[in-house]
Amino acid sequence: MNPNPDTSTLFTLQQLAAMLRARQRQILAITLGFLLLGTAVTLLLPTVWTASSDLYIDYKENDPISGRGLSAMLDDSYMQTQIDMIRSHVVAEEVIRAQSLGETAQYRELAQKHGEARAKDQLVEQLVRNTQVEKARNSRVLSVSYDAPNAEDAQRMTNAVVRAYIDVTLRVVSSSARSLREQYSAQLDALRAEADAIQEKLTQYRQQTGLIGDTENTDRDAQLLDQLTNTLSMIQTRRLEAQTRFASLQSSVRTGTPVEQLPITSQITPLNDMRSRLNEIDRRLNELRPTLGNRHPTLLGLEAERDELQRRIQTAARLAYQSTGAEADQLAAQERDLQRQIEQQRDKVLEQLQHRDRIASYQRQQASVEQVYRSALQKYDSLLMASNITAPNLAVLREATLPTSPSRPRLASNLVASILAGLFIALSFAFLQELRHRKVRCLDDLRRSIPDPLLGQIGNHLGKESA
Repeated sequence: MNPNPDTSTLFTLQQLAAMLRARQRQILAITLGFLLLGTAVTLLLPTVWTASSDLYIDYKENDPISGRGLSAMLDDSYMQTQIDMIRSHVVAEEVIRAQSLGETAQYRELAQKHGEARAKDQLVEQLVRNTQVEKARNSRVLSVSYDAPNAEDAQRMTNAVVRAYIDVTLRVVSSSARSLREQYSAQLDALRAEADAIQEKLTQYRQQTGLIGDTENTDRDAQLLDQLTNTLSMIQTRRLEAQTRFASLQSSVRTGTPVEQLPITSQITPLNDMRSRLNEIDRRLNELRPTLGNRHPTLLGLEAERDELQRRIQTAARLAYQSTGAEADQLAAQERDLQRQIEQQRDKVLEQLQHRDRIASYQRQQASVEQVYRSALQKYDSLLMASNITAPNLAVLREATLPTSPSRPRLASNLVASILAGLFIALSFAFLQELRHRKVRCLDDLRRSIPDPLLGQIGNHLGKESA
């Protein structure tokens, strides 16, 4: 028999059965030991009770407060964010505050020993560690559970965690809405102050300039300017005509034409009447001279009247001649006066146009600010309405109830695990022992250990008979 058989040779079924029969007590002992050990450990472990609550969480695709949309493609990311929020330190601190965990004797003892900050951190870590959140695939329902040493604490703490998460969510939403309201309120105040300032400037400017209507005064002054311009054009035409006539008369006088024979005198009715009278006197003188003497009183009276008419005709003609030149001078003076009035009126119109443009600029600024103010006020009203009716985008489907049995330790599963572990260790140990010390337990062992199979079979037969 080979004392050191080849350990690389595989066991056959016959060898395995022989080995198990030979080491069954050892295998049973090891398995029983692991079973007893698992039972003892299970009995020594502290009892843990677990209560759970179901939450339905949804997101707003169109948030009226932030104005942002959330795509369904980000659903998993959003749900994971909510899971992290439930197991966050903020929610844990909210639970501590709501449940007054910082006033327990255990917490005060821990705070005296390690300090307030470290005691609070340890309590927060314990709450986070005991809180579990599970999510099914493609689902928006979260299962929130909490591990506690008794059923009442498990139920109470699970519901406390859910309420704290809801409160934190509401606070985040209300904080966002409040921040936006404050921003919009500040913007509205600034726009209102700007509109009031522009209105005050516009009122003061109207008072300074005396312009009440925007276009009435300017249009009236513009019409007056047009009238003055038209009048000036007519005066200039008349002046040019008068100057031309006077220049023609002066030329005739310089050439020797008597004043009373100027063409202008023919247009004067009194002068024409006097000429008619003069002609009548000449006719009578011609009739009376042959019959009366030159010294006759009648002739002398007619001649005196004739001389007076000639003098008056010359005087009237000279006045007409001089009035033609005076008319040109008067028209020139009127032209200068009208030009001065036109310049003043033009400056006034331009000034009013400048004032009107300034007022229009103020009005445009005011209209622009008022338009922005109305738009911001409308958004502010929508924000107020949305923030007042905004509800958390979650719902508690099932509140935590008292658990009927502890979640840990699980006696049955631990015993099964102990048996399986004991069997595995026992079989592994038996195989290792068998590989180190191979023994002849069956015909396959004889064939493997003895080169002559016939001798091995005889020896095996003799061994069975002796047995």
